[in-house]
Amino acid sequence: MERNTDLEDSPDLINKSPLRGWLDHESPSIQYGRSGKPAFCRRIQEDNPRIKHSTKTILIAKSSSFLIILSAPSGGGKSTILNEVLLRASNIDYSVSYTTRAPRGAEQNGIHYHFVDEAEFERRVADGDFLEYAKVFGKSWYGTSISFIKSRLTRSRHVIMDIDVQGASQIAATDIPFVKIFIIPPSMAVLKDRLIKRGTDSMEDIQRRLDTAREELRCIPDYEYLVINDDLDQAVDDVMAIVRAEENRSNRIIKPHAGFFGTGEYMIDKKIEGFLEKANMNYLFCLLSKLESQRINQFPSYVKQKF
Repeated sequence: MERNTDLEDSPDLINKSPLRGWLDHESPSIQYGRSGKPAFCRRIQEDNPRIKHSTKTILIAKSSSFLIILSAPSGGGKSTILNEVLLRASNIDYSVSYTTRAPRGAEQNGIHYHFVDEAEFERRVADGDFLEYAKVFGKSWYGTSISFIKSRLTRSRHVIMDIDVQGASQIAATDIPFVKIFIIPPSMAVLKDRLIKRGTDSMEDIQRRLDTAREELRCIPDYEYLVINDDLDQAVDDVMAIVRAEENRSNRIIKPHAGFFGTGEYMIDKKIEGFLEKANMNYLFCLLSKLESQRINQFPSYVKQKF
C-alpha cells in the first residue's frame, strides 16, 4: 500500500486529530488518583448507608426522544453493536432502512432492510418519503423513512440506525433531534482482517471499502462521539453510556426549574437558574468521564502514516 505523507507534513493537524496514532501502538500512561485507582473510575457503593435514595415522584419532565446515529467504515462493527444495544435497551427502536442491494446471508426483508428495486426507491424519493438517502460505493441506494422516525419519536422512544457519513450529514441538516457516534476498530490492519474474514466480498471490493474508509475517517470531527470497537462488550457499554448522558442533557429537559419546585410556571431568579444548569452539566460530565478516561488514554501518541 502506498504511503501517504500528508499528515506527516502537518504536525499541527497530527496533534489535533482524534485519530492520531491509529496505527501506532504506544499508549500514554494512565493517571491514577489518590485511591490508587485510575482517575474518574472510583464508584459510589450502592449500599452506603450515608446515601439517601428518594422514593418521591420526580416532577422534572424530559423532552421527546432522539435519533441515535451510528456510522463506521464497512467492517467496523456498527451493525453488531446496534443489535447488542437493542437487546439491552427497552426504549430504543431500530430504523429499518430501504436499499436497492441484494440481501446478504440470512438477512430478511422488513427486518434487516426493506429490499426494493431502483424504480420503487426512486418513487419514494419523489414522494419525499426519505429523511436521507445516498448511493454507497457507487452501486446501491440506501434511504431512511422519515415517517417511521417521526412516529417513534412522538411516542417518546429513541430510534437507532446505522448509516454512512453521507446519510448522517443529511440528517444533521434537518430539525430531527439526534446524536452522532462514529465507530472504528483499533487499526486499519484489524479493519482489513475483519473484511476478509467476513467472506462476503472479493479482494477488489475489500480494497475499495478500505479506500472509502480513509475518506470516511475525515468526517470524525463532525461527530459528537468516537467509540473504538476493540472489545465488543466495552464498545456497547460506551454507546449505552453516551445514550444515558444525552438523555440528561439540560437542553433535553422541559422547564427543569418549574418541575423541580413542583410549580406550573417558570418562577425562579437567574442565580438559581445558573446553579441548576451547572449541576445538570456536572452530572453529564460524571457519566462521560469514565468513558473518556478509558478510551482516549488508549490512543497512541502520533500518526506515523496515513491510513
